[in-house]
Amino acid sequence: MKLAKNKPLGWLREYLVTQKQGLTGHMEKAGYPFDRRFWGEAEPRNENSRFWWPFEQTAYHIDGYVRTAILLGDSEMLAKAADMIYPALDAADENGSIGHERMKESADDCEYWPQVIFFRACLALYSYNKDKKIIEALTKHYLSSPTDYSKIRNLFNAEIMILLYKINGEEKLLELAVKSYEKGKNNDVQNTLSRVTAKAHIHGVTYNEYAKLGALLYSCTGEKRYLEDSVKAYEKILRLYMLPCGCNSSSEYMLNNRYDETYETCDIADMTWSLHYLAEICDDTKYSDMIEKCIFNAGIGSVTEDFRALQYFSCANQIVLDETSSHCRYDMGGKSMAYSPMPFTACCPGNVNRIMPNFALSMWSLEENCVTARMYGPCEFSGEIDGKAFSVTEKTNYPFDLKIDFEIKTEAPLLLRLRVPEWSNGIGGAIRQKGITIEKAENQGVIKNGFMLFNVTEDVEISIEFSAKTVQKENHGGVYFERGPLVYSLGMFGKRKKSGDADFPTYKMYADQKWNYAVVGDGAPQFLQGTGTKWDLRENLPSITVSCREVENWHLRRTKKLRGISWKYEPKTIEFENPVALTPRLPAKSRMKLSPQIERVTLYPYGACKLRMTVLPKIDK
Repeated sequence: MKLAKNKPLGWLREYLVTQKQGLTGHMEKAGYPFDRRFWGEAEPRNENSRFWWPFEQTAYHIDGYVRTAILLGDSEMLAKAADMIYPALDAADENGSIGHERMKESADDCEYWPQVIFFRACLALYSYNKDKKIIEALTKHYLSSPTDYSKIRNLFNAEIMILLYKINGEEKLLELAVKSYEKGKNNDVQNTLSRVTAKAHIHGVTYNEYAKLGALLYSCTGEKRYLEDSVKAYEKILRLYMLPCGCNSSSEYMLNNRYDETYETCDIADMTWSLHYLAEICDDTKYSDMIEKCIFNAGIGSVTEDFRALQYFSCANQIVLDETSSHCRYDMGGKSMAYSPMPFTACCPGNVNRIMPNFALSMWSLEENCVTARMYGPCEFSGEIDGKAFSVTEKTNYPFDLKIDFEIKTEAPLLLRLRVPEWSNGIGGAIRQKGITIEKAENQGVIKNGFMLFNVTEDVEISIEFSAKTVQKENHGGVYFERGPLVYSLGMFGKRKKSGDADFPTYKMYADQKWNYAVVGDGAPQFLQGTGTKWDLRENLPSITVSCREVENWHLRRTKKLRGISWKYEPKTIEFENPVALTPRLPAKSRMKLSPQIERVTLYPYGACKLRMTVLPKIDK
């Protein structure tokens, strides 16, 4: 792959600046372990039995921080990013092994998992500064290590081995990756990926981290059996575990695809990270569709508008969010669904920093003279082809608006490929050279394998506009609405009570308007474009109005006793002194007491709705 870079513009840049001003730039506000350095410096305190645990969490943040710094071109952040990474490389032992020496003493199956995350950050910095010291240090780490990398999360090091192999061609790295993957197939966790008919009782993050490895191995070996492992793994997610928001269920294990199942913020980061490999290796637009849907809905919906608080678990339907409102079976009656800098444990506060930077960095790709738009959003992609410069400026408010203008400037001939999303039911637009429209874009651009193709030999402007219908989809007795890459929710800003740090608070959020509606028939949806481009309900965002009737006897669930499950999924009962309030399930049709009046209810983009009812009951017309 040739050298190229992506520069975010418009709302995408504003979002990343907000990250910098929020948790990404002030992670210490979340508390331990982010209030101290670990990589290359600190000795963890003995409050966690897993010695590697704080290294994992802080590595998530470092990876997100480095990528945010690169995208913003922020010199101060870039200097700090380098200071997060080089001390750990310089502290490698005499054999070149990177990481605290006590990690090597662990008998855990995850003692070398934190290195995977930290090395991603190292490779991100290398993509920016091209310092060979980074590649040499990581290569030496693996070639000098006697570690068995086939065990559970240790196997994920195969990803880094393969990426290094693609940079320096060191055959021993590829051999070690193949050996570890083949040996790892003997464990039950790995077997669940390739058995497409079997349910996967597995932690959601672990599943996604496994799922990409086959595709990565295929990209180096050409062995289709490896690729089939990855393809089948995501077929299984789509069939059994995909939630309306575009993320797989993970509570913490993958259970089903019912609307009231929750998903972990870590899964948003890991699923979209893994899918970007499949999108490029398979050159299949369906994976790009999946990434966009997950980012624009689940990803943005899991964090507050100022990027200073997040949820550990999120759900399509969440109408009360406080310290006892979690309806996730693993944390039933707990605080994991409340927005906070530290809502549960530290993995999600670290991982949330990776979600949008990873998306922005994987929007475009350059291979030979082929420039491919895999995902859309305002940005400028530039690089060189045979030593000659090119740039593509993407002017758009996508996904708020489905119109995109491309301004291409190039000194060399190139093939421009623009993804046609599966949801698009039409493409309009035009091609302009020197301000003159020469013909319709859809007539010029041949569509092949889900991409519009344009042979560009001189500076040109291309405008396209996707057409999308509002679609009603079903989920376990309820319905929800999609248009383009966005899911729409009955959402509200709500009543918000703050506690803790004044600038990085923990929230209690409660509904401030009616939410107990049932959709009448197909809802007769009407789309309103709006003008807002910030993920904030206080903006004039695009919206959909649907016909509904109020369900007068549908209320919050209030109880003193809850039945949940442990980490091992053993039953447990939780009792409270005072009743707690939870988001209720959908009411049975036969028991609904409906108001006689039909109302037009407004739905907004899921990502902007922190309090929301996405899946609603449906009644006959």
